[in-house]
Amino acid sequence: MASGARPSPGWPAVAVLCLGVWLHAADSLLAATVMPSAIAEIGGVAFIYWTVALYQLGSIVAGAITGILAIRLGLRAAMTIAALIYGAGCTVSALAPDMAAMLLGRLLQGLGGWMMALSHVGVTRLFPARRWPQLLAVISGVWGVQATSLAALLLVALGLALLATALSLERRRNQLFPPHPLDLRRPWGAGYVMVLALSIATVSFTVYGPLLMETLFGVTPLVAGVMIAVESVSWTIAAIVFAGAGARQEPALIRGGAVAITLGIAGLAWTMPQGPVAALVPWVVLLGAGFGMCWAFVMRRVVESVAESERERAASSLPTIQLLGYALGAALSGIVANLSGLAADASRGVLEGAAFWVFAAFLPLAVLGVAAAWRLARGAESTS
Repeated sequence: MASGARPSPGWPAVAVLCLGVWLHAADSLLAATVMPSAIAEIGGVAFIYWTVALYQLGSIVAGAITGILAIRLGLRAAMTIAALIYGAGCTVSALAPDMAAMLLGRLLQGLGGWMMALSHVGVTRLFPARRWPQLLAVISGVWGVQATSLAALLLVALGLALLATALSLERRRNQLFPPHPLDLRRPWGAGYVMVLALSIATVSFTVYGPLLMETLFGVTPLVAGVMIAVESVSWTIAAIVFAGAGARQEPALIRGGAVAITLGIAGLAWTMPQGPVAALVPWVVLLGAGFGMCWAFVMRRVVESVAESERERAASSLPTIQLLGYALGAALSGIVANLSGLAADASRGVLEGAAFWVFAAFLPLAVLGVAAAWRLARGAESTS
C-alpha cells in the first residue's frame, strides 16, 4: 500500500499486531523455562534442542507463505487460521506423554507462528512509512512482556545443503525474499546476514541456559525463567528507549546493537561455567538490549532499501530469516552440547565444559553479524 493511501487504523490494530508477536515471545519464554522440568518427567535430554528447532522450522514454513496468505486471505483471516493451528499445537504439547508427542506439538505451534511475520507485514501495509520505526519498536518490544552423533552432523549438513538449494531456487522464482538476500554488497543483503548470523549465535541461551543453570547452580525453574525474561525485558526497554531515534542515530544503533549482542555471548561463555547466577545478568541484558536497540532500524533499512514492489516481501521475510537462524542455532547448539558430553548424568567438569562451548562456539558467527551490521550502517549513513 502506498504511504498515505488510506487513514491509519489506529491503536486497536497495533494491539492485534502486538498480540501476534507476544504469543511467539510467551511461547519462547515458557518453553525454555519448563522444558528441563518436562524432560525430568518424560525424558529425552538429548533431544531438547529439537523442541526449539522444530518450532522454528514450523514457523519458517509458515513464514514462507505469509506474503501470499496476507494478499489472498487478508490479515484478519490469515491471523485467525494461524491462531487456531497454534492453539492445537499448545494442546498437544500440554498433554504430551513422551518426547515424540512433545516434538509434534512444538512443530504445530511453529506452523501457527506466521502470526509474527504477519504482524510485521501489517505495519508496512496499514501504516505510513514515517511511523514504521515507532510501531516496529512497539511490536518488537512486546518480546519482553526462545543425542547427537556423526549422523546428526550429516543431517545438519544435509539441512544446510537443502537451504542453499532453496535459496538458489528462490532466486530464480523470486517469491520469498528480495533478490540476492545474502549478498553483503546490497543493503538488504547485509541486513539479512546480520539478522541470520546473530540469531544463530544467540539461541543457545534459550535452549540450554535454563538446563545449565538448574544443573550447575541448583536454581529453581522460576529463577531460570526470570533469567530468560531478563533478556526479553531488556529487548523491550531498549526498543522503547531508542524508538524515537532519528536517521542520524540509526547507523550507531545498528552497529552498537550487534556489538552488544556479541559481548553478551562472550560474557556468557566466560561466566556460565562457574557462575554465580548473578554474574550472568549483565551479559543476558546485553543480548536482549542489543536486539532491542537495533531491530526496528534494521527492519526500516531493509524495507526501504528494496524496490517498492518488494517491500511487503521484505517485511515478512526478515522475521522469517530470524526464525531460520534460531532453528539452525538450536540444531548446531545441540551438536555442540552433545559433543561436549552434556547428558543427564554428566559430571560437573563435563557440564562446565559444555556451558563454555555452547556459547563460545558461536562467537565467529557473531563477528560475522557485526561485520554485516557495519555494512548495513554504512548504507544508512550514505542515505541520511
